[in-house]
Amino acid sequence: MCNRHSFILTRAGKVLDGIGITDSHTEIRELHGLKHTDDTVNAYEWQPPKGWPETDWLAGLTKDTEVFTPKASHLKAMERHVKKIYPTMAAWEAGDVMRLPKPDIDMAQKMIASSEFVTVPETTLPSGLIVPSFRVGKYVASKGPDMIPVSIASEKPWSKVSYHMATAVCSSIGLNLIRESQALAIAYDISQQDINWTGGKVGEGKIYQGIHQGSVNEAMAGNYEPKSSEDRRWYQLSNGERIYDFAGNIYTWVFDDIQGDEKGIVANKFSKDSPSISTAPYPSMTKGMGWRPDAGSNWSGYALVRGGCWLSESYAGVFALSSGSPGIRDGNVGFRCTTQMDSDHGSQVAA
Repeated sequence: MCNRHSFILTRAGKVLDGIGITDSHTEIRELHGLKHTDDTVNAYEWQPPKGWPETDWLAGLTKDTEVFTPKASHLKAMERHVKKIYPTMAAWEAGDVMRLPKPDIDMAQKMIASSEFVTVPETTLPSGLIVPSFRVGKYVASKGPDMIPVSIASEKPWSKVSYHMATAVCSSIGLNLIRESQALAIAYDISQQDINWTGGKVGEGKIYQGIHQGSVNEAMAGNYEPKSSEDRRWYQLSNGERIYDFAGNIYTWVFDDIQGDEKGIVANKFSKDSPSISTAPYPSMTKGMGWRPDAGSNWSGYALVRGGCWLSESYAGVFALSSGSPGIRDGNVGFRCTTQMDSDHGSQVAA
């Protein structure tokens, strides 16, 4: 059951809320492109008054911050908003349900077409697992109009996004959150290319770990050039294509298709021969591998995150593996979208 439903009201009469997974006015502001310090909007909370829905909706409204006096049209807009989401007590008692704005089809196709994807060739992992070729965002996803994820160099990564939200926004436009097997295919391909090693040969020096030494204080856009050569953030695949921030800058959520359940949430212990921990060619915390758990670790109920962030230091790496609560929204975690090779990702948006 919800405790209170939070939303903000603009002077233009727009009622803005989260997507069913947040009660924070600060996060609602940021979700809709406003600064967390924005003081030009009213902030309210609402819960059904006794006798709902027969009673007056206004009896359940609580003012958090009110910088302008709402007009009759404002009140009508708020009334429509709460009645649409919670028309009955049953709807309220059902609890939070993720609500994504329906993307404009033309806008979504335009945004996807402007995104940069790279092709990952079919890869056979050391375990024998064959990962079919697929396409993946060249950059960690950024937030486009109508919460459409895009892969472009000029925008900072979309952070403060939960695992559940990441999977939902990818699927809303016909894409997928990157799978664990796919992340491993990319990491393994990277590890087999001379150009991705600091010593210029596979096994010499270490694999570049991206922006990981704390030289910045937030995740940077794809076109940012690190000052230190040790923070090199691009990796070249065996087909010559480049992918950015596969280690460092920002962690990314991963759908676990190896230990996970149907929702991609970890459901089993890491076995000794699990590709998740056995694919890396060197031990944890050596040769730029980053940190990964030992066999037998049980992260059931958690979601996988990979890569590391701008301050992970030696814990960052293309094979770095950690976890987080699937509902958490952290400023150092983003996501990356994929599509299959036989899919026209520019025409998958459902009408």
